[in-house]
Amino acid sequence: MAAIRMLIAFLCVVSALWLPSAATAGDRVALVVGNGDYRHATPLLNPPNDAKLMASTLDDAGFDLIGGKPLIDLSREDLEKAVREFGQRIRGASAAVFFYAGHGIQMNGTNYLVPVTAKVASEADVRYELVDVGLVLDAMDGNDRRMNIVVLDACRNNPFGGRGMRSASSGLAQMQAPAGTVIGYATQPGALAADGDGRNSPYTAALAEAMRRPGSTVFDVFNNVGVQVMRKTGGSQQPWFSTSPLDGEFHFFAPTGAAKPPPPGPAADREVAFWNSIKDSADPTLFKAYLEQFPGGTFRSLAESRLRTLTPIPAAPQPATPVPAPAPAAPQVAGTVAPPVLPGKPPSAGSMLFDASAVPYVKPAARETLSRYASAPSPKAFAVATNGSYAYVTSANGPLPPSRVARAALERCEFLAGRRCALYAVDDRLVVPPGTPLRLADFEIEKEGAVNPATVPFLTRADAFAAMGVYAGKSESKALALHWRGAYGYATGRKTEDEAREAALEYCAKHEPEGCFIYAVDDEIVWEVP
Repeated sequence: MAAIRMLIAFLCVVSALWLPSAATAGDRVALVVGNGDYRHATPLLNPPNDAKLMASTLDDAGFDLIGGKPLIDLSREDLEKAVREFGQRIRGASAAVFFYAGHGIQMNGTNYLVPVTAKVASEADVRYELVDVGLVLDAMDGNDRRMNIVVLDACRNNPFGGRGMRSASSGLAQMQAPAGTVIGYATQPGALAADGDGRNSPYTAALAEAMRRPGSTVFDVFNNVGVQVMRKTGGSQQPWFSTSPLDGEFHFFAPTGAAKPPPPGPAADREVAFWNSIKDSADPTLFKAYLEQFPGGTFRSLAESRLRTLTPIPAAPQPATPVPAPAPAAPQVAGTVAPPVLPGKPPSAGSMLFDASAVPYVKPAARETLSRYASAPSPKAFAVATNGSYAYVTSANGPLPPSRVARAALERCEFLAGRRCALYAVDDRLVVPPGTPLRLADFEIEKEGAVNPATVPFLTRADAFAAMGVYAGKSESKALALHWRGAYGYATGRKTEDEAREAALEYCAKHEPEGCFIYAVDDEIVWEVP
């Protein structure tokens, strides 16, 4: 019996030494990975440095690191092993952070982390060579009271190029955040992020700085990161984060100083998140909703000011007077066209909001569809041609700055009309007062010359602009296909130009089965519209 008790005690000691222990309540646990020394893909300089910077920051914030340090250049086996240990260690923890820097790709809407040993020659290799991000989310799921944070600085180009990877897309796909989870992306879903020219990527450098600010909530941190990265990259990279409802407050570094007010609680966090989501909108109903939910909110004066700007002041009632005779036509200026006076609808100089029934040139039979523009979310833009053709682009086509939305609307209109168009409305407001000449666009679609990634027409998504830069950097033979609604497809490194044309049209047709055409072959615009 004594021998049995000694054996049991020995096994308990061995188990305690061999198995990773679960975290106790109040613990903070982090898994930090930086992959850069790729054997079969483009090596990356910054991810190991990014992992070291993040590990140092989290260590100072009181996190226990899996492996006691940043894990650098992991194979698939080592990465999966680290994730399993991470899942065991965070049981009962108050906070868990997973940070990954390195290559990452999306296939059919699923995000994958790329181990340094990965060798992918076709789509069939993905499940055997890469690690599904869902594995990390599964390891973190199951505790609504724990703060889970996933950070993916992995939105670079597909490292395997076109090696039979037709289903691969640029950047990473947006994922649904499990309960109590925040997911931070280095840039918008579907877009590409920069590795950076310095020691660290722009995203990780800004994130480490934001995390160290005492008293910053998790919303403060990711919002500040977005602002800093956008400024540093000139707006070309816009970080993104998604979250599920969070119970309680969280700070990487606690507030310091007795004179400081108490940190904001969950209600304040919700207010900040709500405000950040609407502050650049042109929809007055959103600001009304903010004032109703947070009548004494921090941003009340700003909301009221935006509401006054966006809501037109009704004109005072005027006594009925006979309709005056039409005024003489305004003198025309080069590059402008005077709109016709619509029968039964004299232009009102006091009306500056989009009215489908008052759009000039458009035939009556086509006006029914214009109401779709009026109800579409902002940012959006509407363009019209003197032959009655029109086109519009809304935020449903992709997250774009208003200037690009306007250009896309003019490009679509020009393509459909066969002539230059005039910008008629941006969001719900007219560009010029009713009855005044419309100014034609001061540019035309480039139909010859060298391909310029910045002026490829019709594109309405941020990842599409990044893709044009990728196309420009690829070797011959290659071809680029477009559709006027914004779809595109390209093929590079083909044996012949004809093969590149065929493949580019095939890729474009996956999004728009009819209407794609060849815009460029190699680096020259050919404009082969059927």
